[in-house]
Amino acid sequence: MGDSSFQNCNFSDYLKLNYYPEDILNYFGYQLIDENLERGFKQLAVELIALDKGIGIEAEQNLLYGAVSIGKILQFALLKRQEKQVKQDLSLYRVPNDLEDLITISVAIITGVKEENEE
Repeated sequence: MGDSSFQNCNFSDYLKLNYYPEDILNYFGYQLIDENLERGFKQLAVELIALDKGIGIEAEQNLLYGAVSIGKILQFALLKRQEKQVKQDLSLYRVPNDLEDLITISVAIITGVKEENEE
């Protein structure tokens, strides 16, 4: 097998981050919450709205994505900027059980945002 930058990577260290690096944060906000998902979702919605109000986010980008987590459970959110709507994904994803789904969702979010900006 070829050399991989993820070969010796401890993914649990990455999952403890409050935010992804700035280049990914432009597409995907991530917030760790120690309390409960509902309260965390409300906080995430406020943060997505704050990002929408102009902390360096491209104006052409209509969708902002986020996720809230309590331990090993994640829930996604979406802010539709033009419609001024925050949508809550009702599905819950567990780490590591749903890691494949989480990677698929993350890739879809990142590639979808790139496609949206190219239009």
